[in-house]
Amino acid sequence: MSNIINAPLEINLFYHKEGRIEAITKILRKGGANKVLGIDETKMVEIKEISSNRRKVDQNGINIADVVFVPLEDGDRTEALKKIEKSERGEYELTDAVTLLAEDKKVKLKKIKDFWLDLGNPDDIEKIEEFLDSLSQKI
Repeated sequence: MSNIINAPLEINLFYHKEGRIEAITKILRKGGANKVLGIDETKMVEIKEISSNRRKVDQNGINIADVVFVPLEDGDRTEALKKIEKSERGEYELTDAVTLLAEDKKVKLKKIKDFWLDLGNPDDIEKIEEFLDSLSQKI
C-alpha cells in the first residue's frame, strides 16, 4: 500500500531487540517496500510528549508526518491477535483485535454509526482526507 500512495514506511518499535529492526526491514523490502525509515539511528529524534520507547522516530517520517497509520504488532496488541478467532470468512479481523483491546481499556474507540470508508483504494484518499478534516473540526 505504501508504494501505491507513495508513502514511506517507518519502523517504530516499543521493544528493541538485537537484529529485530534488520529482520523487519528485510521482510518489508521483500514485500516490495521501497522507502523504509526508522532504521538509521543517526536520523532519529525524540518526540518530547511521548515517554515510551516509541518517542524515538525518524526525523523524515513520523516526526513530520500529517498522518500516521499504526498497525498492531507487539505487546498487548500481539496478545489480542492471539486471542481472536477467524471470522466466518476464514480471516483474522483487525477490528476484532481492536475491540478486544477496547474492552480491556487498552485503546479508545470512537464509534461512527453506519459508516464505512475503504482505505484500500488510492482513489479514496481525497475522501479520507475530507473525512478526517471533518472529524478534527468536531473535536
